[in-house]
Order: sequence, then C-alpha cells, then structure tokens
Amino acid sequence: MTDRVFDRIPLSLEVEYRTAGAFLVAYTSNLSKGGLFIETERPVPVGTVLMLSFTIPSGERLQVRAVVAWLRPQPSEGKPAGMGVEFEGLDAHHGEIIDRIAGAFRGLSIMIVCPSPQARAVLARAVRSILSSAEVLEVDSADAAEAGFARDPDLVIVDLDEREAGEALYALRLAKRSPRQLPVIAASRDEESRQRARDLGADEVVPTPLVVPDLQACILRALGRPLRVS
Repeated sequence: MTDRVFDRIPLSLEVEYRTAGAFLVAYTSNLSKGGLFIETERPVPVGTVLMLSFTIPSGERLQVRAVVAWLRPQPSEGKPAGMGVEFEGLDAHHGEIIDRIAGAFRGLSIMIVCPSPQARAVLARAVRSILSSAEVLEVDSADAAEAGFARDPDLVIVDLDEREAGEALYALRLAKRSPRQLPVIAASRDEESRQRARDLGADEVVPTPLVVPDLQACILRALGRPLRVS
C-alpha cells in the first residue's frame, strides 16, 4: 500500500550532501525530525508532495515522503532561497538509519586559514565555542591549506583582514575547486573584501570583529546546505 502511494507522487527530488556531517547539521539545526530546509533556486509550490531521496556519504540511502510547508523564493536578509519541507510518516526504520549515521559520525572538521596567530586563535576559540566536538585545523598559508585538504575538512573559514589576505583568498579558490566544492566562510571587517570573497564563491561572509551568534548562523547555513538538488 505504502509503495503504491509513493508511486503516485509526481515529483521526486534527489538531495545530495557533501558529508554525513553536513546532512546531520541540516537535519538537526532546521526542523529537527519534522523536516528540512532545502536550498534551491527553483522551489515548488506550498502543498506539493515530494519523494525525497538523500544521498549521504558514509550512511545509508534515505527515501522520505514530504510536503512543502513554506517558501523563500528569493534570498532575503542573507538567507538563501529555498523551501521548508515537512516529513510525512517518518517511521522507526528511518529514525534508526539516522541514529546509525549519527552514531558512526566522528565529528566535524573545520579548517581555519589565517596568517596571524592571534587572529587565528580568536577564530579557533569562536568555532570551538559553537561546535565543541569539532576538530579545528589551523593553517597560516594557502600551501598549508592545500595540504590540509587531504584531511577532508567539512568547512573552511578564511580570514581576510591581514596583509597576507591573498593567501586566504587563494585558499578559498582551492576549496571551491575541490571535488566536493568545500563550503567556505570568509571573515573581514571590510565590505569590499567580503564582496570579493562572494565573487570568488564564498558560501557565507561574516564581518569582524566576530560576533559569535553571527558566526554560528553562518556555520550552520554553510554546513547544512546540500551539494546538489536535482
């Protein structure tokens, strides 16, 4: 019976996340077990019934029936366009799969690229205050960042306030050219530098001096954003 109902759903979306950690952040930071926010430039109307297929590295494939609950058709106040979906009938089996993914997950890895030891330490403290279990890799140059990519970080944060900001910008380019198109947050006191980072593909920008809730919001958005919706 359930399979026949699913067969009648006219729209199916494939949602691919970069890592199991990215899926878990999206799952727990948006609508909890009730659903997800899916960033997409082509949201469908409220009330549309969907079959969502999640491709989650290191975990099992999930297929969940959902309905579109609300829309953000255009980016607004720094928030991306997309749609909020509510899961319908998320059963114990799906819950067990998600619990298994969460149980096997070893924690997020965040790489900070900043030439200044003092500024780098400030950023690292802020990240650890937000994600206490995260592994924080601190590097001072683009070369070190390139080597750090071998450790497969979940997120890159670049500081553009130093005179050697070109190193951080180069690291940003490397991250966006990586096979997983690593999400990047750029931090700077200067709006021109933040705009340049956006032009180079930064997923989020945050002004300095840092305000921890602003950085937290950027981290959750960057990590929870799917790699692909098709």
